[in-house]
Amino acid sequence: MITYTLKDKRKLKGMTQKQLSIYSGVSKSMISAIENESRNPTVFVLCQLARGLGVDIKELYKDQR
Repeated sequence: MITYTLKDKRKLKGMTQKQLSIYSGVSKSMISAIENESRNPTVFVLCQLARGLGVDIKELYKDQR
């Protein structure tokens, strides 16, 4: 199963949701919804979040076999 590790990456970078929102252009409410698994991001949103975190989009996925 593939899960998003957005919250882990954000916390490792020492960023708040508000800071990530500013750097990525994705709303704070969307970031919160993604982290709480109540919304699924589009590929475009994932790209924006990766850019805001300064990571490759592949790093937002975690393989849990």
